[in-house]
Order: sequence, then C-alpha cells, then structure tokens
Amino acid sequence: MLYWQSRLELKFAVDAPRATVLTPFVTGLDYDYFNASYRAWQSQPGLQRDPAGRWLTPDRLRLHFRYGEYSAETAVNVPRVTQGLPSF
Repeated sequence: MLYWQSRLELKFAVDAPRATVLTPFVTGLDYDYFNASYRAWQSQPGLQRDPAGRWLTPDRLRLHFRYGEYSAETAVNVPRVTQGLPSF
C-alpha cells in the first residue's frame, strides 16, 4: 500500500493520507536518488536525510514485482516541488 496526500489540499493538516493498494505482486520498494557528484543513480532501501536531518524527496520510486518465477521492476518518477505561478 502507498499512503499519499497533497499539501495543496484544503484540509491537509486535518485529513489523514489516502491509502492506495497497488497490487499483491509488489514485493519491494526502493528509493532512487540522483547523485550529481557522481552523475549516477543510487538506489536505497529507505528514505534519506540531508545533513540538517530533513527528509530528502527521492527522484524515483523503484517497485519490484514477482509472480511465480517471473519478476520485474519499474521506476516511477517523483515530480519535484517547484514554485507556483506568479500573480498577474
């Protein structure tokens, strides 16, 4: 299950996150971070923190699937938070 919530929701502080069932075939979840110093992707089993202790948003979620002898994985891009549109 994935739990999610948007900070743009009017009742963000009051409402609980929504639960979304992906599929029973998901066997794992990793977090991908792009390391600009090495210009390479790094896959981590847990969320990472910056030096100040704040959680880092991963660049991708890597889902692992298995059904019998078959296995696959896919990456889902996580959009970056950007500044909103300017007032006109």
